[in-house]
Amino acid sequence: MGGRNERIPDEIRDFLRLNNKGRTAAEMTEMINAEFGTSFTAAQIKALRGRMRLDSGLTGRFKKGNVPWTAGKKGLMIPGSEKGWFRKGNVPYNQAPVGTEVMTTDGYLKVKIAEPNVWRHKHVMVWEEHNGRVPEGCCIIFKDGDHRNCGIGNLMCVTREEHSVLNRRGLRSADPELTETGLLVARLSVSISRKSRERKTDGEEKI
Repeated sequence: MGGRNERIPDEIRDFLRLNNKGRTAAEMTEMINAEFGTSFTAAQIKALRGRMRLDSGLTGRFKKGNVPWTAGKKGLMIPGSEKGWFRKGNVPYNQAPVGTEVMTTDGYLKVKIAEPNVWRHKHVMVWEEHNGRVPEGCCIIFKDGDHRNCGIGNLMCVTREEHSVLNRRGLRSADPELTETGLLVARLSVSISRKSRERKTDGEEKI
């Protein structure tokens, strides 16, 4: 995301509108990058929210009686990620060894791939290990909707247009087969929309 007038895909704007409330710019950045395979910074998402006039509703302070989101979550990890746990006296989180796996506050798994503090989402890494680099304009999603299930059989690559249709029309399911069917419907919808736009453009050029 570069200049102020650079066009941000509608599906990212829609995702931001739907998930903005109650989340910091850092949390929204994490969600967007995981969902769309992008590499926005928190500063960029904060600026985008400002241009879209979106209010997170956060004041930066906890109201009396509110419970922080971290309450009761100390040491939260998923099974199999024990290699990322630290005993008393070990290095802090941001100095974790390469290979450490952690779960983000939004339920995605990240893996530390390099020093000093370089992390990548596990589901993207798994998909790329089997298929090569994620094509531009595409993102990796979970067939069953479980962000912790990073097995290659549960991952599929979709375009951002297809991703938008899947979300907008409620075509994603906890049943992998239904999500795969939903993708076929989304691809057909995208194809029809694209051809419709092309016909309209051709018609305008003939006038």
